[in-house]
Amino acid sequence: MVAAPYPGSITEPPVVPSESSQQKSYSKESNRQTFYTKDPIEKVMAHYTKSLGAFEDKSQNSYFREAIPSNDVMDLLAKRGVQMGETRVYAGVALSGKQINPNGTVTKALDKLKGAYLMRFKNDDVQDLSTITKHLEEAELKQTIACYEHIAWEHFPRAKEKFMNEVIFEKYFMAPEEAAKKEEQELARKMTELMTQRKYDEASKIGDRMTKLSSRHSDARLNWDAAIKCLQELEKNAYTTMIVIDKHPSQWDLSTYE
Repeated sequence: MVAAPYPGSITEPPVVPSESSQQKSYSKESNRQTFYTKDPIEKVMAHYTKSLGAFEDKSQNSYFREAIPSNDVMDLLAKRGVQMGETRVYAGVALSGKQINPNGTVTKALDKLKGAYLMRFKNDDVQDLSTITKHLEEAELKQTIACYEHIAWEHFPRAKEKFMNEVIFEKYFMAPEEAAKKEEQELARKMTELMTQRKYDEASKIGDRMTKLSSRHSDARLNWDAAIKCLQELEKNAYTTMIVIDKHPSQWDLSTYE
């Protein structure tokens, strides 16, 4: 690479192209390496500025600094049979800090937290939606959200074909729901079988389990705990700054280029 990895940063696994992905897209990604750190972008930029010089503001809290002059990069590519003409090609270090738009998966996890909190106040005596939603302004919920909402603007590394935020959300919400539905179907089958065999005591136990499963959507504590655990794991795997370092042009996969 054209610069050393940032101290203490984690490395994103290399991209492995799927059968449906375009080879050119993969080739472009294979010419660089991505790293993540929980250090703020100002500290990361100061570290690289010492050896590379000042960074250029590329907009939306992202910055770039050449590590090899563009003319030298073009010469290296030309020696390998690639003529870029008037197109400029760069090799350096790109930094990305706080994102402009919130991460959709984190937003969904925060919505799950809000929904779980409101479950505490839903009952047969309270039907008015405005009466329930006013609890969104209560201190306990707002303080909890304040602990985690910063995650929505941070970065998540890939985990094979998905990003970690997607993997974590599925772990706490989608996978348990699919498992519960599968268990309900199996229990319903067993219930029918036991009733046919007149094994009513065993069928009663199956019925109790089915009732417990069916109540999961309205269980405030269960849903609150799931949302908190999800947000805690999201926070653990979220990084303040993303660093993309180009490989040396002599090592580039040139199938990207005509």
